[in-house]
Parts: sequence; C-alpha cells; structure tokens
Amino acid sequence: MVPFFSSKRRRWHIRYSVVLFVALLSFFAVPVLADEAAQKVEFIYPLIVRRPVLETLLDLTVDHEKGRDGRETELVAEIELRALPRWLVALEVPLLITDPEKGATQAGVSDIGISNRFLLLRSIEHQAQVTGGFELTVPSGSKSRGLGGETAIEPFLVGGIRFKEFQLLIDAAYAWTLNSPDPGERKQEFSAGLAAGYELTERFIPLLELTTVRKVRGINEEDSSALRGKEQIYLTPGLNLKLRDEVVLRFGVQLPVTNAREFDYAIHLGLSWEF
Repeated sequence: MVPFFSSKRRRWHIRYSVVLFVALLSFFAVPVLADEAAQKVEFIYPLIVRRPVLETLLDLTVDHEKGRDGRETELVAEIELRALPRWLVALEVPLLITDPEKGATQAGVSDIGISNRFLLLRSIEHQAQVTGGFELTVPSGSKSRGLGGETAIEPFLVGGIRFKEFQLLIDAAYAWTLNSPDPGERKQEFSAGLAAGYELTERFIPLLELTTVRKVRGINEEDSSALRGKEQIYLTPGLNLKLRDEVVLRFGVQLPVTNAREFDYAIHLGLSWEF
C-alpha cells in the first residue's frame, strides 16, 4: 500500500507550493506606475472602519469601553510596513487594563495581532481604491487574568472613494475564533462598517461611522448566548485633526443604537504618523 503522504506526493506538494509562492510574489512585486505613486489616493483616518491604503506608518490608539460588568481600556501600538508595492504587513501589540465591578483590576499585554493587506484595485482618475487581506490574532495574553489567550483569523475587504471634499469608506470582515479560553463553542462573527467624512478645511475633517456586528456562532462569559444571531449597530461621530502633513490625530465616541450591545459607550483616541 502506498503511504498517504508518500515521497512522490511530498515532492509534488513542495513544487506546487514553490510555484504558487513565486507567482504571488511576482504579482505583488510589480512596480506601481510613477504617476500613480505620485498621485496616491488620500483617505480619512476612521476610528472603527479600516482604511483601504498601503502606507508605512506608526499608529497609537487608546480605546476605553464602559459595559454592564465594568470598564476596559486598551492601549495599542501598531506599525504598518509596506513590504512591496501591493503588499503591506502590520504588527499590533496591545496593553489591556480591565476594571470589573466585581473583582480586582488586571493589566498586562493582550493578544498580538499580525495582518497582511493587499492592493486589489486603484483608480487615480476616480479617486477609488480597494484592498483585502486577513488578520491573525496570536495568544500572548494571560488566560487566567482575563487578558486574552485567543487564536483567531479574520479575512476582510475594504474599499474607499473620494468625491472632492467628501470621502466614503466601507469594509466587511468575518472572524473565526480557532481557540479560546472562554467556555462553549468557537465564536464566529461578521462585521461591516461605513465611514463618511467631509473635508471642511485641509486640517479639519469631521466624520461619522456606522458599524454593525452579528455573532454568528459561539458564546462567551460576558453575554452567554444573548447576542448570538442579533444585530448590533453602533454610531461613531468623530474628528480628524491634521497636526502636520504626516501626523493625524483622531478621536470620537462610539454609541450603541440597539438593545443588543457589548458595551454602553466607547471612547476612541488615535495618533497616526506616516513616514
């Protein structure tokens, strides 16, 4: 009997993987035209919705949530590196502080995020751009202290378009939790968002975001199965302040508009520095 993973089949798999990798690398390494590189599409910095851009930047954010069971603050440092003209990689390191109504306050590093983003479509003429990719969450936080311990993958698709001073961004994502310290089934969650901004001046851009989340499968310790299958809808008014051409400060408040909610309100603050 021939083994399922014979040496012949193993060599075939290796050759196929090498060919596929070279093909993908060749596609994403194709140089961007000089006129396109000089006329890249600029977009607002939303608070919840992703940006459909490939830029090398440093991003610092502070997110504070008030829920039924207490408060939670997350400080995140993220660096995004444009490895190739059509490929961006990012590393996100969060520090989580939990302050439950019952129990002691806990603080420490939470789960690390690693993401890859690819340029799928760009039109300088129509000032539009589409990117897609995936984010992998790696368990690095303490499970016993409630600071993480999940393994998850989240593919996403993001698009944006400009109409002179008006900008519109949209994204959609589906997250699978592959391993979690929470009891119950592995969670699956679909999320989508829409962000609109209007450039009042070159440095002052108010924006409004509409986001929706649906827990498709799974439970967790906080809400049991109460949110499963229900639509959570949030509104986030915010503001972009361009401190310099490369530095943008953003802030806003996220508010639920449905009874199905994971928190009562959330405050978001971020600083992005492109270099």
